[in-house]
Amino acid sequence: MKSLSYYLFLILLICVQIVNAQNSSFLENKGQVFDQNSVFNTKVKYVLSTSAYNVSFYQDHFSYEMFSEQKKDSTTLDVERIEMWFKNGNTNIEIIHFEQVKEITNVFKNGKSFSNINSFKKIRYKNVWNGVDVEFLIVNNQLKYNYIVNNTRLKSFRINNQRRN
Repeated sequence: MKSLSYYLFLILLICVQIVNAQNSSFLENKGQVFDQNSVFNTKVKYVLSTSAYNVSFYQDHFSYEMFSEQKKDSTTLDVERIEMWFKNGNTNIEIIHFEQVKEITNVFKNGKSFSNINSFKKIRYKNVWNGVDVEFLIVNNQLKYNYIVNNTRLKSFRINNQRRN
């Protein structure tokens, strides 16, 4: 019985570490991300997960999913999703990552195992518009973003929002 308790404690400790790592870094998708229908979503490149929201990063856009309880005694969550598309963006956008977190994540979801998943403190969409990059980073456990703009391109980009409930 002692060994069972030890292993349960160890599993709990690992789960807590995974949640902490995900709250402060961008987790690469090695197939472990799935959609609302429990179908694995390989279109997501990176995900940032917190207790209040998720941000999924795709090749050509990113999306926020914000969570709130319907009632304090309810187990039902309301989810609001906002997708942010790079209006008139390039089709050859490249996503690169920086500042790898030393912890490696292993996930078991929907009967499948995913191992050696890396996390990063910063990702950058390169060449979203000609001369414009968009960088996402974690600062004090908060998501921040920067536009890195060549001075000749200041008026050449726009962001289009789509809201879905």
